[in-house]
Amino acid sequence: MPPKYKPATIANYKYYVERFILPTFAERKFGDLDPLTWEAFFSRIDEFDGADAERKRNEGVTPEQVNTVKKVVKSLCRWAQASGYSTENNAEKVRMVTVEHAERGTLTPAQFEFVLGFVDEYFRVHIATLFYGGVRGCELAALPWRDVMFQPDGFVDVRVTQSLSRRTIGAPKTKGSARLITLPPHLADLLRAHREYQAMTQEPHPDDLVFTTRQGRRLNLQNLRGTDPVPGDRPRQHEP
Repeated sequence: MPPKYKPATIANYKYYVERFILPTFAERKFGDLDPLTWEAFFSRIDEFDGADAERKRNEGVTPEQVNTVKKVVKSLCRWAQASGYSTENNAEKVRMVTVEHAERGTLTPAQFEFVLGFVDEYFRVHIATLFYGGVRGCELAALPWRDVMFQPDGFVDVRVTQSLSRRTIGAPKTKGSARLITLPPHLADLLRAHREYQAMTQEPHPDDLVFTTRQGRRLNLQNLRGTDPVPGDRPRQHEP
């Protein structure tokens, strides 16, 4: 894959290449794959799914997964044309599937505070920052204390400059993800108390992370989200 892609994106694309593309087209040349071939492939994509049926979460291939495979195919065909393996981009006219997302309801602050009362006390500041700050879990897990600035008026400013991807801290997901967030005073109080607790009970984290496990280790995003692991990732089950 071109170097512009992040490691997590490369790993995800590699997974779909191995699941769909290689089992179907490994013996074919790019020049032989015309638009009709791709059209037939995507119209019957369930038949070409190389995943273990017993480990799949969905009975068929979801629209979102189809779109990912299409992105991979379009990227590969652009590369094949640029590299001279094909005289034209045979997947240029492949179109994405329109995915209709159901509207998600959001909790009111009062509802959220009620739910927060059932969260383990140590992790309440983690969840509250996600809710009031609108940050991603990957951004929360990579936030260092140097990017948390307590203001004289009681508010706290948070710079989002890092993100955790496949256990590696790096740049945010997109350029627009780097931003400044202002959190309300009650969050500032929680963060101060959290910092004091960390100082009393944990060794300083090498990356000076704000949000860690109770043992002072970096958060595992899969356990934080409560979801199944992505391909190639193995969450530790004993800690959030």
